[in-house]
Amino acid sequence: MDKERLLEYIWEHFTVSGEAGRLIVNIVEYVACQSEDEQPALLCALLDGTIGIERDELLREANIREE
Repeated sequence: MDKERLLEYIWEHFTVSGEAGRLIVNIVEYVACQSEDEQPALLCALLDGTIGIERDELLREANIREE
């Protein structure tokens, strides 16, 4: 998972408040610590649609491939 690329994409394309930004960073950090098999479902469950970002964007920008 490319967490730096995903976070950079979020900051560049979405308006995120300070509090929400900290939550997003924590979520991305948590997902990055999980197994590669769990990452796609977990990332999407926690962030899909929350700030207007969609599943395909999350997976593409995090460089995650679903099996």
